[in-house]
Amino acid sequence: MAHSQRFPAAFVTALLLAASPGHVRADDVCQPLDVPGAAWTQVWQLNSAGAVAAGSDLGGRVYSGGGWLPLPPLPAGSGFAPSDVAALGINDAGVTVGVAGPDTSQQAFILSGSTYAFFSYRPDLYTGTEARAI
Repeated sequence: MAHSQRFPAAFVTALLLAASPGHVRADDVCQPLDVPGAAWTQVWQLNSAGAVAAGSDLGGRVYSGGGWLPLPPLPAGSGFAPSDVAALGINDAGVTVGVAGPDTSQQAFILSGSTYAFFSYRPDLYTGTEARAI
C-alpha cells in the first residue's frame, strides 16, 4: 500500500524561505508598465538592454529608455491596422517578433529595423500563427 507523507504548512514555508535567493529590500520598487492611454497592456519579453515587447489595444509597443515606442508603420497593403499588432518578443539586437490580425486569421511577424516579414504556419490547418520569442 502506498504511503504518503504530509508536511506541516509551517515546515514547507520555512523550507521555501530558506531556499529563496534573498529577502526583498526596501529599495526594490515595482512600478506599473502601462502604455499611456491604453485600456490594457500586456508585456511579454525583456531583453538584456531592458527593452520590453508589449501589446495593447493601441497596438504593439516597445518600452525602452523610460518610454513607450510604437512599432514602425505597417506596410501598405498588409491589411492590418496598428491596433491589430502586438509585439511579443525582442532580442538584444532589437529585432522584434509578434502577431498581427484578428484571432480568426493571425499571422506572425519578424520586424528588423522598419521591415516586417509576415508568415503563417500551415494556414490550411491553423487559424493563427504567433511568434512569441526571439
